[in-house]
Amino acid sequence: RDDMYTVLTVCVGVAVLALTGPGFGLVFAWLSRRSWNVVWDAANAVEAGGLTVTRRQKEDAEVRVDAEAKIQGIRRTRQRTMGVCISSRVWRTGTDAHTKEAFATFCAIPSVHKRMLAENQDEAENMEKWMRRGLRQRQYARWISRLGHFLNAGGVFGIAVISTVGYLPAMHAGLSTLAPAATDHSKPYVYMAKDPGVFFASPQHVQLVGMGGLVVITAFTSAVYRSYVTTEQVVSLRPQPAFEITAAAIKIVVAAASVTWEAQLGREAVAAGREGVVRMAWLHDIVVTVSVGALLVLHVGVQSLRGNAAGWNQWRAAAYAGATWTGVLSCASKMNGHGPGRLSFLDVPLGPGAGAPDSLPEGVEYGDERFWR
Repeated sequence: RDDMYTVLTVCVGVAVLALTGPGFGLVFAWLSRRSWNVVWDAANAVEAGGLTVTRRQKEDAEVRVDAEAKIQGIRRTRQRTMGVCISSRVWRTGTDAHTKEAFATFCAIPSVHKRMLAENQDEAENMEKWMRRGLRQRQYARWISRLGHFLNAGGVFGIAVISTVGYLPAMHAGLSTLAPAATDHSKPYVYMAKDPGVFFASPQHVQLVGMGGLVVITAFTSAVYRSYVTTEQVVSLRPQPAFEITAAAIKIVVAAASVTWEAQLGREAVAAGREGVVRMAWLHDIVVTVSVGALLVLHVGVQSLRGNAAGWNQWRAAAYAGATWTGVLSCASKMNGHGPGRLSFLDVPLGPGAGAPDSLPEGVEYGDERFWR
C-alpha cells in the first residue's frame, strides 16, 4: 500500500514540476532581468561619481531627461579622463571581492585620489555606497537567475520523463484512483493501494481522484507538447503528430484495461467474483493485444519518425511487434488449456465443504459468500 501511494506521490510531483517549472522559470527570468537593470543603474552611478537622478527630478519627465543627459555627460568625461572604475565584465562575472578590489585600486590611483579631494570630498563615500547597493542587488539577481534556470530545467526534465518512459506508469497510477477494488458489493474500496480505509466515492477518494486526474491530464498534454516541440526543433528526428497523439490515446486505453483487470484481483480470492475476474482476464489480454497491434500497423503505415530516423523506426517497430506477439501467445495459451480459470489465486472451493478448513467463524456456513471474501 505504501509503495502505491509513493508512486502516486512521485507522479504528482513530476506532473506539478512539468506544469509549473517552465512558467516559473520565465517569471524568475523576468525578475532577474529587472534586478540586473538595478545593478547597471548602480554601476552607472559609481562611474558618475555617485551622482544619480533624484526622486524630485523623476517626478517631471522633462527635468528627468535633462538630469539623465547631464549625468551621462559627467560619466563619460570621468571615464575619458580618469578611466573606468569597475568594468562591466567585473560586474557581470566577478565576485564581491573582485569588485571591491577594483574599486579600491581605482581610488588608490594618485591622480584620481587628488581629484576626488579637490572636487568633492564625499565623492568616494557616495561611490562606495552605490557599489555596495549594486553588490546586494547583483547577489539577489544571480540567486533569482539560478532558481529560474533550475525550475526551467526541472520542468523540461518533468515533461521529458512523464511523456516518454514514465507515460504508462503515470497513466497507470492516475487511472488506478478511478477503479473500485470490487464490483460485487455496495461499498468497495479504491483499487489505489487497496486501502480498506478509503471507500469508493468517499471524501478521501475524491482527493485521490484529483491527484490522479492531474497526473493523467499532465502526462497526455506533455506527450502532445513533446511531439510538437521535437518536430519543430529537431531536424533529424521528426515525430508525426498524428501518430503520436493517437499512440498516447491508445496507451491510455492499455493503462485503463490493466487497472480494471488488476482491480479485480484483490488480496485474496472471492468466490462470488470468480466469473468477473476470468472475464476481465480475457478482456485485458484482448484489449492490450489489439492496442499494441494497432500501434504496430499505424507505425509501419505512417513511418511515425521522419528525418534521419531509420534506426529509431526499426527499434519502435520491433518493440510493437514483440508486444503484439506476446499478446497473441497469451491469448493462444488461454485458448489451449491455460485459461484464467487455472490461475492459482482463483483456485477456491466451488461447493459447500469442498476444501474447507477444519473450523469456521461463528455464523458462517461452508457455501456462504462471506466466507470466501
